[in-house]
Order: sequence, then C-alpha cells, then structure tokens
Amino acid sequence: MDTGSSPARGLSVIVNKSPLVADDLEEVLNGCGITDVRVFQTLDDATKLWPSLAIVEGDSTAILDHPTVVTWMATGVPIVILNGQPAEHDDARRVYRLEQPFRERDLMAVFRRLSLL
Repeated sequence: MDTGSSPARGLSVIVNKSPLVADDLEEVLNGCGITDVRVFQTLDDATKLWPSLAIVEGDSTAILDHPTVVTWMATGVPIVILNGQPAEHDDARRVYRLEQPFRERDLMAVFRRLSLL
C-alpha cells in the first residue's frame, strides 16, 4: 500500500461521487496545508492506498463495512463520513460523521480534534 509521510500531513483520500464536492473538500484540505490529496469516486478505486486521513461520502454502515475502511480503521486511520445524518464523533474508533452538504466549520472542528491544524 502507498503510505503518507506523516500522520498529520501524509496522504489524504477523498471518496465522493460529486466532482464539485470533492474539489471543495480538496480545497479545504489544501488550505490546511494538506496537499497530498487523491480523489476517487468509489472506495474500490482507493483500495491500494494507505492514507493518514479518509473523507468518504455515503451510507455509514456500508462505508464502515467496506474491507478497505476496515483495514484503515484497524491501523488508526481517521475516517470522516459525509452523509445526511447529524454530526457524531467516535474518538475511540476515529470515526467522524458530518452532515452533507458539509460545512467547512464542521470539517475544521474534526481536523482540530485530530490535531491536523
């Protein structure tokens, strides 16, 4: 698997079916100094990567059951899930759910929790 250089500034993966939303997310990450970002439309496209952060759009259950995400979570990769549900944080598992459309302030709050800022 491809690895990032450091937990805070290594490779970040965005999985979102909307190119516009993915671009917005990438812009937020870049603004935080996180510049090694790869964008995919499906989790299956990101299976060979080893990110230090993953932002994934979709159904929480399906995402958390996906073999790639299970592997990432087992090694402590934080997962930010964008879906229609209210915000919820599970620091022990490093899973953070945010509403979609996302608000930059909510994403920044998660980054602060993860000490990425």
